[in-house]
Order: sequence, then structure tokens, then C-alpha cells
Amino acid sequence: MLDSAVRFSALALVLVVAAALLPPAAWAADSARPAASAAAAAPATETPAAEGDFFGNTPIADEELVHTPPPTPVWMSVGAPIALFMFFIRLC
Repeated sequence: MLDSAVRFSALALVLVVAAALLPPAAWAADSARPAASAAAAAPATETPAAEGDFFGNTPIADEELVHTPPPTPVWMSVGAPIALFMFFIRLC
């Protein structure tokens, strides 16, 4: 009996880790396809040269910068869900 419980816990842990390691792009692959095909079908009105040099050394104004929050640490995004899952398995 204990052997089957250990096997089930190990299998569940492997599935949780595999789901956590999948990139978010793989989850939303179906929703990204129509947007990409619509963008490809639309004609380009401006050329990239008209917008400026993308790799240039010109400074960028602070108002034009996009500030993003720092990424969550690995222990919060992967370790905490695994620990919570194992805690609930231990309760059973």
C-alpha cells in the first residue's frame, strides 16, 4: 500500500514540475496564432528605417522607457507550489 502511495506522489510531483517548467508561450500557443496571421496579412505602411535606428547609440528619454517589475524568484515560482503540493500529500 505504501509503495503505491509513494509512486503516485512521485508521479504527481513529476507532473507538477513538468507543468511548471513549460514556457508560458506553450500554454497560449493557440491564442497567439490568429494574431500572428492577422499581423502578417496587414500591409506595412512604415518602413523600419523611418522609425529610427533600433540599435543606435542615441539616448532614450525616461518617459519613453517601459519599466517592468522584477521577475519572481525561482523559490516562489517553482519551489513554493511543489512544497505546498507535498504538504497536502503529507496530510493524506
